Amino acid sequence: METLVKSCDREDLDTLWKLVQLDFKNGGKADVKAQELYVDLQRMFAPSSADVHWSFPSQDKPSYGSYILQVEFIIYLSMEVLISLCSLMWCILKALKYALTCHPIIYDSLVKQFWQTATAETLADGTQELRATIDNTDYSVTESSIRSSLQLNDASGITMLSNKKIFKGIKKMGYLPDGTFTFWNSQFTPNWRFLIHHLLQCLSCKSGGWDQFGSNLASALICLSTNKTYVFSKMIFEAMVTNSKSTTKFLMYPRFLQTVLDVETTNKLQYIFIPFKKKVFANMKRSF
Repeated sequence: METLVKSCDREDLDTLWKLVQLDFKNGGKADVKAQELYVDLQRMFAPSSADVHWSFPSQDKPSYGSYILQVEFIIYLSMEVLISLCSLMWCILKALKYALTCHPIIYDSLVKQFWQTATAETLADGTQELRATIDNTDYSVTESSIRSSLQLNDASGITMLSNKKIFKGIKKMGYLPDGTFTFWNSQFTPNWRFLIHHLLQCLSCKSGGWDQFGSNLASALICLSTNKTYVFSKMIFEAMVTNSKSTTKFLMYPRFLQTVLDVETTNKLQYIFIPFKKKVFANMKRSF
């Protein structure tokens, strides 16, 4: 059953709808469950009040003895997951649309020069900024400039949830916390794993270990799922400050850096990244 649920997609449902239509057209055996399946599929693909089967009632507690009921269960579960994903995507689009979708031309020299020379400094008002030299010109990055350039609009958002709220929030997502603040992506349900995968790839300050994340990203995930504003600009900036002080710093956030600084370096070599291709998404589909 679990394999069937994971492999069910729109193409499978389209094929099922055609087969059910053909069966009814050819005068196939119209038992109770077959009619229920026909009604459910018709409501999805071709709703019509004139259809004689439209008013056919669905039973509250169906038996799962036949393959038809298994398929019906898959449809209900798939629709529930789809609604959950649509709700999540709406929250993400409101909070992170530009940050996740902007694709500037990234100059390799800009990214390398920035992290080679980046230092954190505290200003007179107590705020921090990162200063770096690119092509003999000084540049600075602040939490405010990140917020503005990435169109995050999160100045009044939540910076961190309490431990109690974090554990309670992820438990509602179906994750069973073990009392630690290391959370494993593989232990979430497929819809949450897909979202976490993208958040880790686009926003995480990690240089590896993509199956686990900490309390910062957990707080962000919970805020997104409950339609609350999380201060992503602060999370991104603090991660950059930490990286600038590290003895093992790496080329963090190249896309964000190019967007924030908006500088064209004298060296026109573009930053090399691995694009998503059909094979990647096919593997993701099998994994999730």
